[in-house]
Amino acid sequence: MVLLARLVFQTGVAFLGGARTRLLIDRDRLTSYNIEVKSQRIVGKGGLENFMKRLSVITTIFALVALCFCLIPPVAQANLDDNRATIAAQYGDYRLVIDTDNQKWTKDQWESKGKLRAKASSYTYRFRRGDMGFDMVVEYDSDLPNANVKSQRFTPDASFQVKDFKNYFPEIQKVLALPDTKMFAVVGRLSSNFKDVVSPVAMGAVVQGIPSDPKAGQCQLVAFNAMGQGELLKELKEISKDSYIREFVVERVSRQIARERLQSRNIGDW
Repeated sequence: MVLLARLVFQTGVAFLGGARTRLLIDRDRLTSYNIEVKSQRIVGKGGLENFMKRLSVITTIFALVALCFCLIPPVAQANLDDNRATIAAQYGDYRLVIDTDNQKWTKDQWESKGKLRAKASSYTYRFRRGDMGFDMVVEYDSDLPNANVKSQRFTPDASFQVKDFKNYFPEIQKVLALPDTKMFAVVGRLSSNFKDVVSPVAMGAVVQGIPSDPKAGQCQLVAFNAMGQGELLKELKEISKDSYIREFVVERVSRQIARERLQSRNIGDW
């Protein structure tokens, strides 16, 4: 694509040929301008028509150059290290706030008086992806507008299979597909942020390539509350792309915990 753009640009330069522009500048003001062409001056009707043809071709050339750059695909940026602004851009406005006293506030109530009286514990968002609705509960590390996300819990209206995850959350799937992301399965509860009944085994991913806070020694953990079709999973070997996701959590964990998780059974790509 770059070579094509360069070729088009060089063609444009060749077309311009011997045309050169000379500005005659007086000491105090611009007095006149004069465009000279080596082999042909713009004189009379024929000269004007020839000039307009050249101008049309040159305009087309630069339009093609612009089109070439537009056709170069942008680099996709995968990100899980979200903050309040990126969450709003991706999932919309929150609808509900639960404060530290476990009292619930609608967005309007919270904005008008709630935030003056209490401290928020979590924010609940509601959005749809295709045919599925999702609730997302987010905890931030402060009440500031640019506060970073501590944890996100996603709960679908109905369980869906692991193999369909990419259809609902392509922005997270990009992160899970990074070379430094490791998938694993573990016996026991993987996250304290799960709210539904959990299976004795769980699956997750450690995102090593996107540290939330390198100085604090943290990274991102994606934990899945996986189930069978209407039943709990009891053994690691039962976890597969055909398993169902009842809910999943994205949260910050220490690198020590991440290393311990990666010593569990590696389940590879799904």
